[in-house]
Amino acid sequence: MIQTGDWPYKCGECGKGFKHNSTLVTHRCIHTGERLYECGECRKNFIRRSQLVCHQRIHTGGRPYECEQCGKSFRQQSYLICHQRIHTGERPYKCEQCGKCFIQSSHLIHHQHIHTGEMPYKCKECGKSFNQRSKLIIHLKIHTGERPYECPKVSEKLQSPPAPADPHKEEALLLPQLQEGLQAQLHPHHSPAYPHWGNALQVCRMQEGLSTKVSN
Repeated sequence: MIQTGDWPYKCGECGKGFKHNSTLVTHRCIHTGERLYECGECRKNFIRRSQLVCHQRIHTGGRPYECEQCGKSFRQQSYLICHQRIHTGERPYKCEQCGKCFIQSSHLIHHQHIHTGEMPYKCKECGKSFNQRSKLIIHLKIHTGERPYECPKVSEKLQSPPAPADPHKEEALLLPQLQEGLQAQLHPHHSPAYPHWGNALQVCRMQEGLSTKVSN
C-alpha cells in the first residue's frame, strides 16, 4: 500500500490517492470490474453502495429530494441540483466555441458534437450515425416499424365499426349510370361506356311488339 501525505491510500493501477482504505477498495472495483452490491429485486450489481441505494428507489418509488420552489421530487440529489437551475437560471456549462451555456454537462457534450462533427451514435442496422442518442432512438423506429405517436382521430375511425349501408345512397349512386343508359338508348352506336345497350334495346322493342300483338 502506497501512502502519500494527506492521501495515504494510493491505487497501484492509476496512482489515484484516497483518504480512507474503504474508498480505495471501492475504487479498485473500477479496474477489476467487480461489483460488490447487488439489488435484491432485479439482481443488478453496483460498485458503490450509494449507487445501489439510489437504484432501489426505482423499485420502491422513493423520491426523497424535493424542490422547494415547485414541489417536484427526485430520486437523486444530483437530479434535484440540475432541476433547481431551471428556477435560478444558472447555466454553469459553457461552450468554448460559441459561448452557449447549459444546465447539465451532458447537454454541453452533445452540443459540442455540432462543432466537432462527431457522430458517436451509430445505427447497427444501416450504419447511419447521429450526434445525439435521442436522434438514434427515433431513427431505429424506421427499422422496427414502431409508431408510438398515434393520431387519436384516425385511431378512432379505424376502431369504430363500419356504418350500415344506406339504400337511398346506393340509389343515388346509380342515377349517373341510368342517365348514361338513356343516352345509349338515343345513340346506341355512340356509347363506348355501354356498348351492350344497343342490343338490349332491340330485345326490349321485340318484347314490346310481341306484347302488343298478343293484346290485340
